[in-house]
Amino acid sequence: EDLHNHITEEVAVTLITQVDYRTGRLHDMHSLTEKAHQNGALCIWDLAHSAGAIEVELAKAKADFAVGCTYKYLNGGPGSPGFIYVAPHLIDNIEPTLSGWLGHAAPFAFAQGYEPGNGIDRMRVGTPPVLALASLEAA
Repeated sequence: EDLHNHITEEVAVTLITQVDYRTGRLHDMHSLTEKAHQNGALCIWDLAHSAGAIEVELAKAKADFAVGCTYKYLNGGPGSPGFIYVAPHLIDNIEPTLSGWLGHAAPFAFAQGYEPGNGIDRMRVGTPPVLALASLEAA
């Protein structure tokens, strides 16, 4: 079924998997993101079955957001971290639902309250899994 027909002005946000795990279908990131934007919708991409298996062009496609994992085709193994992408033009307006110590603007100042970090750093919610990240170095 063609997803383009379902992206109308009534849709505020699309969440689309780039590769459908059930069928292997590769959705066209460029055209679906463009269709979402033409209708005033934001576009979120699920990269769980594409990151590491095919080339992913978030900036070129003008994607708004993307999420993915590293334990599948990036070969991070069990416990390896997930990731998030936020388009540069949106990041300063994003207030993370979960606030983490390393997502703070000055984590080592130990200030009262929370001030989001700059850029994508504000999305950090926990201590990085250092050993799992080591396995991703080559990926």
